[in-house]
Amino acid sequence: MKIQINQTKANFKSEFEIFFDDNTSYYAKASWVSRIFNCTLFDKENNLLLKTAYDVKTNWRNKIPLKWLAGSPKLSRACNLMDAENEKGVFLLSTTGFLKSFYLIAYKDMVLRGYVVAKGATKYIALYDSQKDEQVGLVVKPLDVDNNLDKYTLYLLDDTNCDPVVLSFFVVYYDNWNCGNQGEVVLHKREISREWSWSKYNKKYDPDWLSKHFPVFKWSDLPGKEREIK
Repeated sequence: MKIQINQTKANFKSEFEIFFDDNTSYYAKASWVSRIFNCTLFDKENNLLLKTAYDVKTNWRNKIPLKWLAGSPKLSRACNLMDAENEKGVFLLSTTGFLKSFYLIAYKDMVLRGYVVAKGATKYIALYDSQKDEQVGLVVKPLDVDNNLDKYTLYLLDDTNCDPVVLSFFVVYYDNWNCGNQGEVVLHKREISREWSWSKYNKKYDPDWLSKHFPVFKWSDLPGKEREIK
């Protein structure tokens, strides 16, 4: 399954459109003011499906610097994942050691880890089943951005019990915390970035995973010299 998540509005609004390869579509909103405010997900009939709620208790409890030195992971960016009435899961960033951080994505019986790896002109989030430690998906984000409008592609294996709608919403949550540009107004802005991550989890990124599981994928689809890296 291939899912496209495109930011359609910045500057006083932060909105996204989500397109599945079967033409199913959703849209989402994030806060233009602060990262701690809710993200929301709607279907095409404007029905609220999911929202995030900043977990004040968990985030303040983990304000201690280098908490992982005492043997406990440092949890940050924690947001409860809720439908219209009840809490269903959580998105958060877990730091377990020096240069060792991953995103935790929990929803009902689905528990995944997201490992962020930057390779030049592209950033990746490798999604792993936390129990089997097997990769089930990959998020691809070009780092060159026009007018603060970010674009993501989510590749997800079909033979998993992962919820693609929740994972698409996780991408919106991730963008809100890392690329939200809150409070910034731009016009005709072109941002060209190159990043290389230094993480002990870099090995979680398999450069052959896409071509193995998505035969139609072409490295030439990636920007810059990323297509030369295999």
